[in-house]
This record gives sequence, C-alpha cells and structure tokens, in this order.
Amino acid sequence: MVSWGNLVADETPIESASVNLDLALEAYPQWVERLNQPELKRAFLMNCSSSIPFYRNLLDGSVRDLERFPIVDRADHDVSYSEFTSNTFNDPRSDQLSIYTNGSLGPSLCVSWDLPSMFDLNHASYLRFSKVLPGLFTSVIPGEPSVFVISDMPSDLRTSIVMPGLDGTILRRLILGRDESTDAALVEYLRHARIALLHGKPSVLLNLVELDSRHGGDGRIAPANIVCSGENLYADDRARIEAWLGCAIINAYVTSEAGLVAFECEKRSGMHVLTDHLTVEVVASDGTVRSTGTGELLITNALNWRHAFVRYRIGDRATVMAGACGCGHDGQTIVDLPGHEREAYHSGKISIPAADIATVIEASRPPVKQYQIAYADDQRLIISWIPEPSADPHSTSRALAARLRERFPATTFELCRVTAINTPGGKLRRFL
Repeated sequence: MVSWGNLVADETPIESASVNLDLALEAYPQWVERLNQPELKRAFLMNCSSSIPFYRNLLDGSVRDLERFPIVDRADHDVSYSEFTSNTFNDPRSDQLSIYTNGSLGPSLCVSWDLPSMFDLNHASYLRFSKVLPGLFTSVIPGEPSVFVISDMPSDLRTSIVMPGLDGTILRRLILGRDESTDAALVEYLRHARIALLHGKPSVLLNLVELDSRHGGDGRIAPANIVCSGENLYADDRARIEAWLGCAIINAYVTSEAGLVAFECEKRSGMHVLTDHLTVEVVASDGTVRSTGTGELLITNALNWRHAFVRYRIGDRATVMAGACGCGHDGQTIVDLPGHEREAYHSGKISIPAADIATVIEASRPPVKQYQIAYADDQRLIISWIPEPSADPHSTSRALAARLRERFPATTFELCRVTAINTPGGKLRRFL
C-alpha cells in the first residue's frame, strides 16, 4: 500500500527544486522589465530580424512590422531548429530552460526559453489567473502545497515548485494512473489537502472525479478553484467536473510554443487573448490573414527572445472576435476553439455536423462516459465509447445504436466499446 508519506515525497532531487526557485527569483525582475518595455512587440521583431538566423537572412536587421514576416509552421522549426534560436543567447542553464511539446499530434519539438519567458510559462500564468480568481491569494498557504497540477503523463515525476509570485506557496505535480494503490493514496491525500487551485487536462480531472466517487471513506476532493487546459473542454465534461468538485472551471488555452495564450473570465464569453505580449492572427479559408474571423491560428510570442515563434501556424482552428467584455477586457477573444477537431462528417452525399452526432450520444440513456468518432475506410462512422461505471454496457450499446439509427437513418455507424479513448499523457479528441 502506498502511504501518504510516499506520495508526498518528490521524485526529483531537492537540488532541482532549489535551482528552480533560484531561476524564478532571478527571472521575475527580468519578466517585469520585458513586459514593460516600450513597444515590446516591435522591439521583439527588430531583435528577430537581427539575431535570429532565419529572419536575419530574410530581412535587413531592422524590421519592426509583423506583416513583413513570413508564416511558418512546425515543419520549418523541425527542419531548421537552430535557425529559429538566437545566436546571442548564452546561458549555461539552457537545458533547464527547454521543454518538449506533447508529441501526441506529431513529432515532439524542443521549445527553448530565456529567463523572462520561462517565468511567464511556469509562474506568471498563475498570477494571471488570480485576476479572475480573486480569492486565489487568500486561499494559498505560504510554504505549503496548495496549488496542485494533476498529470497522466507516464514520464512525468512528482515535483514541488515554490511559487514566489503566489506568496511562496508550493505547486505540487501529482501523477494519476500509475497503479490502483497510488491512485487511492492520491485521492486520500487530496481530500485532506487545502487546494487553492486544481489544474489539469479535462480528461485527467474527469478520471480523478471518477476515482474520488468510487473511493470509500468520508469527504471528497474540494478545491477552491479549477483551471483546465491542454485539450478541449467539452460542455458535458465541464458540467460533470464542476458538479462533483463544487466550483466553476476557468478554461485556458495553453500551448508549448507560446505558453498561456488566452483564458476565460467569470462571464464565460470566451477566452481573452493576452495581447500584452501575444499577437494572434487568423488565416481565413481564402488565405487572407486577419485579426478576427474563423480559420487557422497564427501566434507571435514577443516575450521569448531566445526561440522565436513569429506568425507561427499552431495547427488549431478557432474563431476570434474583438470587443469589450463585461469583465473589463477589451480586445481579442477566442469564442470557439475546435482545434484539430473535425467539424462535419460526410456519408454519401450527406454532411453531418459533428455537433449533431454529439447531441445524440450525450442524450442517450443509459449515459456514455466518453466517446470518439472517426471514419472507417469505407466511410462508415466508428464510435468508440466508454460506458459509465454504474451503467449496464449492453443496455447502453442498444440504446445508443437505436438513437443513432433514428436520427441518422442513412448513415452506418459501428459502435466499439473500449476501455480508454486516448493513451496516457495524450490529448483527448472526440471528432477525428
């Protein structure tokens, strides 16, 4: 049996925690200085055109206008990684200032940061959340764990990070899905912890909710605030998480290449873009690039002067609007973010919106816990699904098949009951 003590013990050396704290303390004033730099975005572009080899070779070293920079994508960075990193960066701790993208949608990319952008990635995101979570600072405990990140990535380790920007509270990363005894200890530990903020992918938090609901004993996990990021937050999943954990979710759009891009306010009018240092553009279906509209997103991150992401095609589809929100934000807001999800399926001459199929599945009784829709080679639609733990899977399958036949009589569906939709550490996608 895994004890609480074993669960609390970190799997990374204390020296690493000390280095992380030292980096954060050193980075904070540099982060403030960079954010307050006059005309930050134009200064960043000028730096790119003079010290980033790819842009220095294309431009004359003094370009400050974003429109003159070409659109690039992951393939460009994969092939010529060194061409997009600064030739003036010189820090012996460079390995500690790099991360790798998830790799669930393609090859993993190494993303390098300098100190200010690293601080923004690991620490300032939580400072920004505090703007829409006014009780966050009163909930954290200085010197004690009170911010918890739940991961299901097998390669992740349990770690603790001191958060100097949040009154010195400790952020703990805990790993779900290793084995039953560790999961049980994790639930018991979190039930007794004071959780100022619980952060994770929606699918991971759903698994945590299911474990908590099945775990015996008194009480349940009760965070003061929840942030979801890392994959799409579907409305039905949101309702389940909020109902069990007892508080509202703040949905955030986070990428490995740019960090925190946008997040919700309490009005839930969409996710507000962090335009103080990010430029978000939309490539429309006709190829034009605009600041609003529907299409593929381009992201420019003016905080990271070591690894340049300029007009970078992130691979996600979204709808961006501009205007004022009741929370005080006035600027770009992402109002729809299907990302890599398919929007419609074609069966013969019929086009079926993915949302219509989702409505049928989610209204089916007995309910389905999770599902995914994909094409078969012969254009049949395969629905992989997981039953609710309390439901009879045979009754669920029959009811779901009947509802689909009734709503889409001209379309052939194949129902495949599975135990998991995505691999551990991967991103949940419903519409392939």
